[in-house]
Amino acid sequence: MTNPPPPPFPPGGLPPSPDRIDGKKVWVSIGIVLLVQLFAVGIPIGVAVWMSSSDGITVGGWLLALGQLLVFVGCMGFGIYEIQRGRRSYGLGWIIGWAVVTLALPVVGAGVCTAILATSSAG
Repeated sequence: MTNPPPPPFPPGGLPPSPDRIDGKKVWVSIGIVLLVQLFAVGIPIGVAVWMSSSDGITVGGWLLALGQLLVFVGCMGFGIYEIQRGRRSYGLGWIIGWAVVTLALPVVGAGVCTAILATSSAG
C-alpha cells in the first residue's frame, strides 16, 4: 500500500511561516544598531575634543560608558520585546547587531587610526 502524493504547492511558493527569519529585517535592525552605536561613540568623542582638557577626557569617558550601557540595555530590551511580539527577525537583528557592532567598531577605529598615523608619518 502506497501513500498518496502530497498536494502541490500554491502558486508563488509556500506562504511565509511565522517561524521563518527574514534576512532583510535582520540587516535593517543591524543597520539601526550601527547608527545608534555611532552616535553613542561620536557624541562623547565630540565632547572630549570640544572641551580639550583633561576634564573633557574624563567627561567624555563617562559619557562613553553611559552611552554603551544605554545601547546595551536598549538593544537587549528591544530585541527581547520584538521576539516576544513574534517579530523574531527584528529581535534577532537587535541582539546580533549589538554584538557584531560592539566588536567591529573598535577594530575599524584602530584600522583608521593606523592608516592616519601611517600617512602622517610618511610625509
